[in-house]
Parts: sequence; C-alpha cells; structure tokens
Amino acid sequence: MDFLSPLLTADTLKISVILLTLKVAGIATVVSSVLGILTAWCIARRPFPGRTWVDALCALPLVLPPTVIGYYLILLVGRRGLLGPWLAEFGINLMFSWEGAVVAATVVVFPLIYKSARAALEAVDHNLENAARTLGASEWKVFLRVSLPLARPAPWARRNGRCSCASRCLSRGAASWPGSCWPSRAAWASSGPR
Repeated sequence: MDFLSPLLTADTLKISVILLTLKVAGIATVVSSVLGILTAWCIARRPFPGRTWVDALCALPLVLPPTVIGYYLILLVGRRGLLGPWLAEFGINLMFSWEGAVVAATVVVFPLIYKSARAALEAVDHNLENAARTLGASEWKVFLRVSLPLARPAPWARRNGRCSCASRCLSRGAASWPGSCWPSRAAWASSGPR
C-alpha cells in the first residue's frame, strides 16, 4: 500500500488531474462504444462501394502514433483547420479544453470497440435477423432486439473491447491532443512538495 501514499496525501492539483483523466476516459469510452457499435453494424451488414476503404480508415488509429493522430486532429478541428471555422460559428473551441481531449481519446480508442463489435456482429446468424424482418420488425428493432443481444454474449465484444478502450483512454488519450487541458509539467512541479 506504499504506492498509494502519494495519492492519499496529494494536493488539489493532483486530485483534479486524476479526476479530469477519469472524466475524459469515461466519456470517451461511452462515446466510442456507441459510435463503434453503430459503425460496425453498418459495415458488417450493409455492402457498399468502398467498404474496405472505410474499414481501413476506421482501423487507422490503431497503427498511427498518437502524435500523428493529434496533428491530423488539429488539421481537422483546429482554429484554422478544415472544420475549425465552422465549429467557431457555434462557439465550439476544442483546443486547450477537456472536450478536445475527449475527442482525441475517442479517436484513439474507437478502433478497439469497432473491431470487436464488428467481429461479434458478423458472427450473428443472418437467418434470425431475416426472420425478424419478415415478422415486420424495422431495421432499428432488428438491430436492438436481435443483432445486439445475440452479439452481446461474445466475450471479445463485452469485456475486452471496453476494458481495452478505457485503459487506452487512460494511458494515451492525452498524448494525442497537443492542446490538451492537462496541467503542464511546470505547473505540476510547482504545486508543492510531493
């Protein structure tokens, strides 16, 4: 229990950093879970031109270093980025904010949920989904009442995807967002004795 003593005697800056990290990781895990499952369902069930390119694009954050992902996020949502001026019209600024850290962590962990959910959804028997359709169920009802419950027991879709997602959020989410809201090393060092 000696390794916990620095946390138990931590000052408010250290506690706020820990709480901020848990908040960012929790929100990013939920957002990436929802987006990953919906994207996996669309790609696993609907053939369309360019499907392999979309699949490769969804898996790209797994192979790119976090700093490269952060650079491309700045090019996309930075103040002068592709979507930055449009976001500024709505008063949204992702640079140096915890919301930007959530976006970065979501992008970094999205492929973990996507890949495990896609594997689980592809294992679901299509005949059961077709039976629900013939009984008059809409596509959303088929997804919510047939596909998702049948894919849920898959161990790789339940535990490994979410646990990997949360742990990666905790460890690498902040590294992906150069303009993160975490205190700098100088602020951490000047916060008092450790």
